Amino acid sequence: MSTASVFLVNSAGQRIAALDVQRSGDEFVGRISLDGAPPPVRKTFDEFEEVVEGQTFSLLNTVETRIADLQLAVQFDDGPAIPVIDLQVFPSTGAVSFKIREPVAA
Repeated sequence: MSTASVFLVNSAGQRIAALDVQRSGDEFVGRISLDGAPPPVRKTFDEFEEVVEGQTFSLLNTVETRIADLQLAVQFDDGPAIPVIDLQVFPSTGAVSFKIREPVAA
């Protein structure tokens, strides 16, 4: 497993969070710092965590759709932004996991 520092960026390419992740198969897992995240983005992640931790799975699709609608991507070093899928952010612990739409060169 290799370690990479990446940034979570919005559709305009603005950095909204710093990540420290490791690749595990087709998924990246690690830590996220939401210190610079815009309040609406942070609120969406807080709601995701609340739904998952509270096991209110009837609301999960709605929150996951709102996360997907943010059109977030990861930027490795100064490379191009790569769209993420299956993004899971847990603000209280700083845990993050996601997959990318395109393969990253090893």
